[in-house]
Amino acid sequence: MSTLFTLGEFRIDRVVEMSGPLFPASSFLPGLPEDALAREAHWLIPKHFDEPTGYLIQSDHSWVLRTGKHTILIDSCVGNHKTLPSYEIFAGLETPYLQRLASIGLSPDDIDFVMCTHLHPDHVGWNTRLENGKWVPTFRRARYLIGRHAFDFAQRAIASGENEAERPVFDESLLPVVEAGLVQYVDDGFEIDHGVVVHNADGHTVGHMLVHAKSSGASGIFCGDVVHHPLQLRYPHLNSMFCADPEKAANTRRAVLEDCAEHNSVLMPVHFAGSSRGHVCRDNDAYTWDEHPD
Repeated sequence: MSTLFTLGEFRIDRVVEMSGPLFPASSFLPGLPEDALAREAHWLIPKHFDEPTGYLIQSDHSWVLRTGKHTILIDSCVGNHKTLPSYEIFAGLETPYLQRLASIGLSPDDIDFVMCTHLHPDHVGWNTRLENGKWVPTFRRARYLIGRHAFDFAQRAIASGENEAERPVFDESLLPVVEAGLVQYVDDGFEIDHGVVVHNADGHTVGHMLVHAKSSGASGIFCGDVVHHPLQLRYPHLNSMFCADPEKAANTRRAVLEDCAEHNSVLMPVHFAGSSRGHVCRDNDAYTWDEHPD
């Protein structure tokens, strides 16, 4: 099977669950200047903005990192048949995600680690699948890596009734892997494999994390939802409508973008359309997106 690209000695692939015009630009990025889309149209269209609808074009995908020792799946998308009454766009999906995983030469049992950068429904859904009316772990041989702080916060909010909207996510996509004994709670600095380290990236959610991979002088950052759309490189202060702590989210985004620009790291977000990966270059107080070819 061919590999999407290499990072040093590491092999990296992408498994796309869904992509297309998903959210209106004006509501997804509150505070977006009125002339921003026209000003950036020369590079946004057609990959990242659908002009007829005014919707941002986005993707929902997993990254698969093969180090030679371990196979690591980073963020497990939405999953099929999920209830999700608070997330109508994601509810009841039926996608060929596992067939797409097979197309890169992997079965669920080939995955050694599932890293959940955070616990939103589009990042933990394929943790489980529905079998005979019961939610069971999809990746039965894997260790599910979940941020300790993120899980503790989510569990308290569910137990107290403060976050009923997330209860289906917790019950369908998290509890089954916890009860199966497959979860390993991780903190800042946890090393998944040599050169693959988890770091705090708080702001979008409490306890959000990213994965920094380094191999043979090459560097890449799997940033989860630190950055949702390439427009945020031009306007790094702008948060998505889903960011829990706006100030922290903006500060974390700026720090990650600056790190990528300074160290020539490949940025690999979960929701960028196009090739979903590229380099970040400084442009005064903002950045430009040097997207890798498909």
